[in-house]
Amino acid sequence: MSADRVLRARCIACDGAALRPVVEIEHYPVFQGCVSFAPAADECAPMPWAACPDCGTAQITALPPLERIYQAGHATGLGAAWARHHAAFAAFIARHARGRIADIGGGSGTLAVGYRRGGGGEPWTILEPNALRTPDLPPDVEVVDGFLSADALAGIGASSVVLCHMLEHVIDLRAALLALSQALPHDGCILIAWPELEHWVEKGLAGALNFEHGIYLTVPRLLALFAEHGWQLSDELRWDENDTRFLALSRGASRRHTVPPHDAGAAVRNYFARFTLQADALARARDCHD
Repeated sequence: MSADRVLRARCIACDGAALRPVVEIEHYPVFQGCVSFAPAADECAPMPWAACPDCGTAQITALPPLERIYQAGHATGLGAAWARHHAAFAAFIARHARGRIADIGGGSGTLAVGYRRGGGGEPWTILEPNALRTPDLPPDVEVVDGFLSADALAGIGASSVVLCHMLEHVIDLRAALLALSQALPHDGCILIAWPELEHWVEKGLAGALNFEHGIYLTVPRLLALFAEHGWQLSDELRWDENDTRFLALSRGASRRHTVPPHDAGAAVRNYFARFTLQADALARARDCHD
């Protein structure tokens, strides 16, 4: 990874060049996790958002260095709610995955554990930087340090790729889809657990948008993007508990998808405005306390 900032001058979904500024958060935490050292000058950074009028997505246009955003393993999907989610997604994977599975951004391996406990028997490799291995990770699950790329997937020999709450983290969606298309065999499949960002943002969930989740697009727009790269939806399941969509995609003839109009810029602007109001209310309550 580069030690420099990541600048986005073009849309990461449609490659459009007409990005329009939406809102800028002046001082936003860079790392989404706990640290054991004193705050530094680069602990927070400006977060500028822009919207694409061509495809209706929004994205952060200047990201801090990725080494700062992903400086340690964290947010590994622990707890009872995630256990239920992973069990359901593992069952979905078992219905569709064939051949060696590459779990991109598989974290500590909790999904791999759920897959094995559910009877899934295909070879499983976690591709993850700074992996925090769960103590009960099965010995036949391989862990490889790295990021999503065609070379990494080819090295693993993947026939199926799992992206569990990971795809929303990628720096360039089009580049990620190109890598998947280049590396997977003709009969390969892509299995995604995707947070329905339009619902997360509407509900004001604190983890919806940040320097890790630096893109905002709806599920229909996501499926349209995959269709442009020759991937069609073969099955889906909605996990209502945390507004997540399980998607199975396989290769098929490209076709146009109808994408309902959506004002991504307004959605992002209103999302952060709500937190400003909440912060102001908390400050007033604090000031009134003895």
